[in-house]
Amino acid sequence: MPVAGDMDSVSPISLNNTSYAIEGWFYYPLVASSSGWRTLVRGANDHQLLLNSSNQLGSYDNAGGRAWIYSGYTISGLTTGWHYIAVAGNNSNGTSTFLLMVCQ
Repeated sequence: MPVAGDMDSVSPISLNNTSYAIEGWFYYPLVASSSGWRTLVRGANDHQLLLNSSNQLGSYDNAGGRAWIYSGYTISGLTTGWHYIAVAGNNSNGTSTFLLMVCQ
């Protein structure tokens, strides 16, 4: 079972003005920070995939100044265990598509 501070990192890549897809597995429930936010994927400035303190899935745009961007999906009722998630974004028009598959 993951614990607070478990993480992996890769060499930085720029997502500016380009389309991207990020996918991976996460263990639910996530360990919350002191503020209640849980980051799944982040860059140097932004959080491409995170949950806020109300379990709402979204992104946080620090660099562009848009702040919290809600995906429209609130994670609730997930069973304890591993779940697959993917997000596709288009930075040229500022859209993102979120996909959460409950796979165990």
